[in-house]
Amino acid sequence: SEWVSKFGVAYKPYSGPKGDVSLFYNRAETFVTETRTDQRLATFGQKFPNRSITTDEIGVKANLFRQRLVGTFSYFENTEDNILLNGRDEDGSITGVGDRPYLYPGGERTTDGWEVDLSFNVTSELDIILSYSRIDSLLSDGLPSEGVPESTRGAVVRYEFRRGPLKNFSITGIYTAWGESHLE
Repeated sequence: SEWVSKFGVAYKPYSGPKGDVSLFYNRAETFVTETRTDQRLATFGQKFPNRSITTDEIGVKANLFRQRLVGTFSYFENTEDNILLNGRDEDGSITGVGDRPYLYPGGERTTDGWEVDLSFNVTSELDIILSYSRIDSLLSDGLPSEGVPESTRGAVVRYEFRRGPLKNFSITGIYTAWGESHLE
């Protein structure tokens, strides 16, 4: 089974006719039961250890011009223990079968970074959301984590028809890009 405990606080230092600004902090702890077993010969059949993930995030959010422009900036740090890494047994000496993938315990992974999101309500029909993040993910031995991008960016454009035969029909376009990452 899996459980998550969360805690968050928000403070609004400014609220006025042009909008408001909020500061926030979130903390979450997640426990994940691992059901997979080790396929390496030396530890064959042992269940991998369960994982726990801790997340801390702090940021600021601004709602301006009656929420026509909303922006969020946050800094986050995640720590995950008992992560599993991918390996390949080329000659069969690890799993007993040549050219076979396997998992092995990799210690701890720490991921920190920042993100920014901007949401524009251009007109009552047109909404645009832009996002960007920078991420640094390292394993406990100091090496970069596999498959975690160094940056992400995205855009969403949505148009909703407000009159005519297509009233209440909307069209949405989504763009997502992942930056470079270390491959498995």
